[in-house]
Amino acid sequence: MASELFTKICAAEGEERTKLCAELAALVKGSGKPSMSLITEIKTAMQASGKKDGGLREGAFLACAALCKESTAVTEAHLVPLLGEVLNGLSDKVKSVQTAAEEAVKAFAVMANGAAVKVLVPVCMENMDVSKKWQTVVGALMLLGELAEKAPSQMAPMLTDLQELMTSCLTDLKAQVRDQAKETMRKLLDTVQNKDIEKVLDDLVVNMMDPSKTEETVHKYAGIVFVQVVTAAALAAVTPLLKRGFQERRDALSRMCAKIVANMSKLVE
Repeated sequence: MASELFTKICAAEGEERTKLCAELAALVKGSGKPSMSLITEIKTAMQASGKKDGGLREGAFLACAALCKESTAVTEAHLVPLLGEVLNGLSDKVKSVQTAAEEAVKAFAVMANGAAVKVLVPVCMENMDVSKKWQTVVGALMLLGELAEKAPSQMAPMLTDLQELMTSCLTDLKAQVRDQAKETMRKLLDTVQNKDIEKVLDDLVVNMMDPSKTEETVHKYAGIVFVQVVTAAALAAVTPLLKRGFQERRDALSRMCAKIVANMSKLVE
């Protein structure tokens, strides 16, 4: 039944397609979870690359969005394998397919919860690679930002792994990538939840985008009196700044960086 509905979705258009997507979502929700064969069918349709397959891809993304909107914890686990294809769909050459993929990404963002962070973040990281098209990277960044807001305690430990990729995105040649990376990085830094460094979080993001601000930012950071316990996330937040400070090989700047390291290390547990 679900397979037949999906076939109809790919062939339909407009309101009829919307109605069929709702029927599919209701059917899957009623059965408890989507079958592996349905997920495989949707993924195969998303991967269709022929010029005449735009409707097939669009239907697959819209079906995925509908399933995400009506998902349960069990359903979510079965939909995660589709995320990579959804992100790639953001750079589809057919505008209507891009729009459908955007809807699916937004649905993933609404569906995602803290329990899924360790599964979703690696997929996002894979799709932030320089080999990916900028629309895909922007989508991955947007989803990371949503996760940071919805599940800060689960996302904070991921900051260490994300720093290098985020730094790359913050200096990307595409303005769209830089802008989304800036917004996402700020949300990621908010997950640190350390009142000692709250006032310099914006400065940390600016420095990641513009290395010429390193000395100014180090000066601000060196003036902080640390009283809260320093977590791995807090260390990850300041690492790019300290790395640049030491790399400039200026004695005064290196001493300030060393002072920051010494002050923070006293509160590491």
